[in-house]
Amino acid sequence: MERLPRLLLVEDEALIVMSLQMELTEAGYDICRAVATGEEAIRSVQTDYPDIVLMDIGLAGDLDGIETARRIRESHDVSIIFMTGYLEEALMERAREVQPLGYLVKPVNMADLRAVVGSAFGAPSL
Repeated sequence: MERLPRLLLVEDEALIVMSLQMELTEAGYDICRAVATGEEAIRSVQTDYPDIVLMDIGLAGDLDGIETARRIRESHDVSIIFMTGYLEEALMERAREVQPLGYLVKPVNMADLRAVVGSAFGAPSL
């Protein structure tokens, strides 16, 4: 049996996490973990080996999503998809330096979510 693509959700708003988990599970993805802080995300990548990290840019804790992604990419070859409610140019410039696979603007449109995540795995959007 083929392994389902594994996603790590990094989001500090519980309702958003629940919505994303339901949508992605329905689309056939394995959510290996959902965490709320950058520190937890870094630890989770080291133990859960996700294929993609779906990362909120604004996180609880000391690290924002961009710095967390930068640290993760220094030691792991994992794709990052950013979610953000903020499209300020300075923030987007910092985000581009991490070379993310894509961006989703909050509130996340579920069709866009499926399309971006699906394209990461070479699957058609559902």
